Amino acid sequence: MGEKLKLVGKALLEAFILGMEVHGKVGFGYSTQPFHSTSIYGSLGAAASASKMLGLTVEQTRMALGIAGSGAGGLGCNVGTMTKPLHAGNTARNGLVAALLAREGFTASSNVIEDRRGFSDAFIGEKYGAEEATSNLGKPFHILSPGVGVKTYPCCYLNHRPLDALFQIVMQHNICYEKVESVEVWVPHEHFLNNPSPQTGLEAKFSLQYNLAAALLDGKITIDTFHEEKIPRPKVKEAMKKIKLEIHPEVPADYTQCFHPVTVKLKNGRTFTRRIDAPKGHWENPLTYEELLAKYRNNAHLVLPPDLTERSIGLMQKLEELEGIEELAAIYVYKGF
Repeated sequence: MGEKLKLVGKALLEAFILGMEVHGKVGFGYSTQPFHSTSIYGSLGAAASASKMLGLTVEQTRMALGIAGSGAGGLGCNVGTMTKPLHAGNTARNGLVAALLAREGFTASSNVIEDRRGFSDAFIGEKYGAEEATSNLGKPFHILSPGVGVKTYPCCYLNHRPLDALFQIVMQHNICYEKVESVEVWVPHEHFLNNPSPQTGLEAKFSLQYNLAAALLDGKITIDTFHEEKIPRPKVKEAMKKIKLEIHPEVPADYTQCFHPVTVKLKNGRTFTRRIDAPKGHWENPLTYEELLAKYRNNAHLVLPPDLTERSIGLMQKLEELEGIEELAAIYVYKGF
């Protein structure tokens, strides 16, 4: 939309920050199970961003949020399939369409969040406090506090605490796979990323057994870890049998509060335990700028040649000063590969 409207870079940033504000503040700390939270809150966030870019009035923006609220939805059962990431695309489309309809006079509830038959009751329930959730809008902005988390590993975030703990143990004590007897991880319930035999790369992203086994064998977790040919490796199947998920009542089920002590037992009888509360990439333990650039380059190089990767970095570094975003947008539809 920013490209179509020929916005300057600063306007794009403003829309992004406001979209994150709505997405974050309206939903922060609330679970939407059995729905996928991104598909729920993302619709409102995208509608807010699109409304800002279109310059909608307050009343039109209310309509856009109301329209987007009725388009929100994404089932948690689709985790581990292609449809799970499609939810994020659907929310973006939903928000854009809602704002465009509102601009043309399309109507919706003007109290989509607060209404007893509205957004919060439908997706969250009676525990939701709309006033509490929105009382600190912009004070400070969500992008500053709590901030932005960027995944270190390309898998379900719930793997990250155990992965960091395992990597720290392995590095600190110079442990190789052949020395390991077992790896025990505390989890809050039996369904927590419990998939001892994933069949696809997408399923493997949500298998704690696979992630820890791959980490033990390969010493890293990257996009390649989840390529289809990596999943059925005999050595991985062997390693997964060493991973033990132990249900423990002390572990909170809330993913924002949970922790997962990891204990590595060696064949010589020695054991090492580590607990990570804020994994690398969490807003309390953020990636350095150099680490963020490295992650971006690793991803961008899959679809862009090196010169365009570096050009896109240069443009984003001065996004606030750009008089137009057409060049940046053109890079992201590159089809040279």
